[in-house]
Amino acid sequence: MRRPALLLPAVVLATATFATRADAQIMRAIQRKAADAVAQKAEAKLDAKIEQMAEKAVNGSYDALFGGIESGASGMMKLPGDAKTAERYSFSIVSTMTLSSINASGKEEGVATMKMHFNPAEAYTATQVISQDLKDAGGNATVIFDLEHEAMVMLMEAEGTKFSMAYGWKEAAAAAEKAAAKDEVNWEEAESWKTWTRIGTRTIAGYSATGYRSTDGESTVEMWVTRDAALGGASLFGVNGGLKQMRGKLPEEYPTGMLLEMTAKDAKGNTSRMVTTNIDTRASVRFTMSDYPRMGMGAK
Repeated sequence: MRRPALLLPAVVLATATFATRADAQIMRAIQRKAADAVAQKAEAKLDAKIEQMAEKAVNGSYDALFGGIESGASGMMKLPGDAKTAERYSFSIVSTMTLSSINASGKEEGVATMKMHFNPAEAYTATQVISQDLKDAGGNATVIFDLEHEAMVMLMEAEGTKFSMAYGWKEAAAAAEKAAAKDEVNWEEAESWKTWTRIGTRTIAGYSATGYRSTDGESTVEMWVTRDAALGGASLFGVNGGLKQMRGKLPEEYPTGMLLEMTAKDAKGNTSRMVTTNIDTRASVRFTMSDYPRMGMGAK
């Protein structure tokens, strides 16, 4: 009759043990939730920091490339857009050009390097600008002009983080029409075109180039372009006219072809120069948009 009495402590002990284990499990669950909350809060702060850093890089890069978000650029949206883009952009030709300005006193300023990317089979081009302005902005930026999607895409990298912005490019149709109209001219025989007069031929960066001169009384511009078949599609160089480094230097219209060299002198004695230093026709460059998460509005 005493065995039940002996069993009671065992039952109580088992119940107590179970309760202790349950309490421990509950405490661990609470600790996990607390840890998750702290981690999420830290992640949110990190995301906010990345977003802030990215926004700063975007603003700095836009200003260095286009002259400021407030002023905008010709044919570009002033605010981040949600323009559709290709899934990837591939290039087989990369042309490197040095840009510089020399003032009337002979001082060189505004030196920059442009790496222009082309694909003869596609209606898009990309430009990477290397300048002190972009270095000061703390980022690396590449601009893609996409005629098919009427988009201007900025690919940026700052502090090891990649991101992108896509703007609607309002001048895409006009750029395509201009290129098509110039293609109808017989450039082999044309001695003049609009304000341009043919001045001869020479070799630049290993390619035969034809020179043209235009004078309007206040300034004189000499341009050398190549129409080498191996560089087909490189006539899209002209879409870079919206970049700050090119604005006011690249004429709105000039003979078709890939620009290899240009010298512009104004009435005050200021000179702007663009000189091609290298053309790589065996390049293999690809930008995959999934590697550059879209900032601002959702990607399309």
